[in-house]
Amino acid sequence: MQVIVVGAGKLAKELLGALNVAGTVVPWSEALRGQAAQSVVVHAGSGRELEAVVAFCSFTQSPLIELSTGSDLERSVPDFPVVVCPNTNILMLKFMSMLGHSGHLFQNVFKVFRDHEKLGK
Repeated sequence: MQVIVVGAGKLAKELLGALNVAGTVVPWSEALRGQAAQSVVVHAGSGRELEAVVAFCSFTQSPLIELSTGSDLERSVPDFPVVVCPNTNILMLKFMSMLGHSGHLFQNVFKVFRDHEKLGK
């Protein structure tokens, strides 16, 4: 399945570089040239293109992963799957990818995930 990365900032560029699989991971500008097909859409942009992204995801029933903070999606009820995870950085995404590929190695190990910023609160 194709992954479409929306945005022109640092995180979007890091995602495109880290997930560099020709034809599978494409920037939003390239995705618009082809036919509208179900994809996984990752929005790491400022929001300028969000309305078009929402229309695309609604039309194709594509899941949207929202990485931007303060997104209008937090207050809406779209008709397609949305995962809102603001303040995500490339290290966390690489860690989640590593767990996806190697998680089975930790099957019998006790695991605790904590948000370091909230430990002191």
